[in-house]
Amino acid sequence: MINIFSSLKDSTKSIVFIVLVLLLAVGFSFIPHVNTFAYMMTPTIAVLIMMLIVTRDGYRISGWKKLGLHKLGFKSWGFALVVPIIPLAVGFVVAYAANLSSFEPGSDFEGFSWTVFPLLIVFLYIKSVLTQSMGEELGWRGYLLPTMLGCMGRKKAMLLHGAVHGVWHFPLILNTEAYHSDENLWLLLPMTVLSTIFLGPVIGEIRMRTGSVNLLDDPHHA
Repeated sequence: MINIFSSLKDSTKSIVFIVLVLLLAVGFSFIPHVNTFAYMMTPTIAVLIMMLIVTRDGYRISGWKKLGLHKLGFKSWGFALVVPIIPLAVGFVVAYAANLSSFEPGSDFEGFSWTVFPLLIVFLYIKSVLTQSMGEELGWRGYLLPTMLGCMGRKKAMLLHGAVHGVWHFPLILNTEAYHSDENLWLLLPMTVLSTIFLGPVIGEIRMRTGSVNLLDDPHHA
């Protein structure tokens, strides 16, 4: 079957993907009691629709290789693990010192003794990285960023895909109680976009230098 969309320009692919992932985000946000895991899979769903239905790149091995799933990028694992810890640690220390934050274990830790607490932390971290974060990264840095780099400059692509990533959070914030539902929206919405614009180039550089999307779950989750 001839696919009239197989020769779409990267600029058109980028626009179609962005529209698609934002429509999916809005749709999922209206699902009663939707959780963050389901919502965070929408970028991956958008990739599957693009590759299997729109451009049909997914019917060739070369199409999947473009996502960076075939490379583990062992040489950069240390960098990907350490880099996100630095701003995270600094932010927590500043917030704690200013009495703006405190440590309160969530419901995931109820019923467990402090002796197994470290193992539980590791388990939950790995679970989140391998499921929720990957659901996003396949979309943002696996598909969208390389596609944008095919039609615009590196700096513009890095910043723009980060901005789209931030806006994607809006339906979850505005239409559900699953994500920062008790925060000041006038502060939360712009800060969400600013944080993803800042984080986008950092994770994006790891993605493009290693050619792998498998390294990105850790810095994203942090």
